[in-house]
Amino acid sequence: MGGRSGYNLAKITPLQWDIQAMQPTPSQAAPRKALQLPQALKDLGTPPPLAEVIQSELARCPFRTREWQRWIEEEFKLQYFYGGMEVLCMDSPEGRVVVAAGSVEEVGEAFRQLPPKERGKVVLISLDGWDEVVISGPIYDED
Repeated sequence: MGGRSGYNLAKITPLQWDIQAMQPTPSQAAPRKALQLPQALKDLGTPPPLAEVIQSELARCPFRTREWQRWIEEEFKLQYFYGGMEVLCMDSPEGRVVVAAGSVEEVGEAFRQLPPKERGKVVLISLDGWDEVVISGPIYDED
């Protein structure tokens, strides 16, 4: 047994992604700012590289509810289509909707234009670029 956790940490391997497959080509990246807003994430297409990443992540899940699958798909679509931007999202019965996307100033202006009743329904998300892979893993105890 390794460390205080009681788990054999030597058996935990880091998640490895094919970073090249995840990067949008210039033709994919260019139209991202041209997406119509508001945009329901469920209505965005799923290009093959994105579909592969989503399927890989879903395969790792020990349980697969419809809600969990939708959450995974939405998270990766946000990253793929809006990576590197500030994004205002709102939940709807059909899933998340992107209300505004762009720079801090652009999203701030969009937020100020929302009716006061709607402002409490949105969340601001700062997304890393699709090609900026951040991998976190377990903290190893040297004891």
